[in-house]
Amino acid sequence: MLNKKILISAYRKLLRGKYEFVFGAFRTSNHLLRSFYLKNNKVNMLNDNFYSVNSQDLPDAFVDSGQFYWGTKKAWKKQKKIFSNNSSFIQLNETKFRDLNTKKDLQKLKKIAKKQFKIKKSVNKS
Repeated sequence: MLNKKILISAYRKLLRGKYEFVFGAFRTSNHLLRSFYLKNNKVNMLNDNFYSVNSQDLPDAFVDSGQFYWGTKKAWKKQKKIFSNNSSFIQLNETKFRDLNTKKDLQKLKKIAKKQFKIKKSVNKS
């Protein structure tokens, strides 16, 4: 879970003055760098730069956790891009943080919570 220590660490990183934004992120599969999508029933690479790179040679990939975003006043006011070379992140443990956007995400989170907290189905007493 997100805690005070993580937030303070990220804020201190921002205050050191090197970055415009600092946020929470976790490692994800680097195979996404070679992913593709369909458009008009034709395959299109999301990023052609990685087309001929072997999977084991792909760089580590990260995604933002959606938990917090620290930014300088100037960066927010100028509506700077959060994901740029002027940003950094605090790496979070992906097993402790979940981005909840869909019903499928919610179902995964419920399963994790049941295991972690040994939650039993509630019984309605009428």
